[in-house]
Amino acid sequence: MAKPVDVSVQIAAFNCERYLEDTVHSVLSGNDGVDYEIRIVDDGSLDDTAKVVKSLAAACDKVVVIDSDQRLGAWRRMAQLVETTSAKYVMPLGADDILLPGWIELAMRHLDGKPECAAVYGKMRHVDEFLNDMERTQGGPFSRFGQAHFSNLNHGG
Repeated sequence: MAKPVDVSVQIAAFNCERYLEDTVHSVLSGNDGVDYEIRIVDDGSLDDTAKVVKSLAAACDKVVVIDSDQRLGAWRRMAQLVETTSAKYVMPLGADDILLPGWIELAMRHLDGKPECAAVYGKMRHVDEFLNDMERTQGGPFSRFGQAHFSNLNHGG
């Protein structure tokens, strides 16, 4: 049996053929110090998202395709994705989101160093459809949630 990865980046994609490749490439950029996978499920897209997902998986062994035969919606699909991995950490990611290089490694180091934390997230920078910085940010450098808030969360343990 293969050793589980440290981080499972999970993407539920719906009609995101235009952005998905950039999203996956942003995960692949600058996270060499982390053992991770990228799990993607197409949630019944009406465009060519499914073809893009298969192409990404064929080009990179870190990309795992999760098959789907019906539309469930983003939140139900993300909950389903969590059940498909035994990774230590799970990172939901929007199919049109871009990670800054090294973000996964930074988040994992933070969680490993603070076992009382159950989740982290960073600032969000807004960009336009062409990835131009709109010079707006949201959130703090890292927001922390105590384990008490996630008492029913026990995944990957």
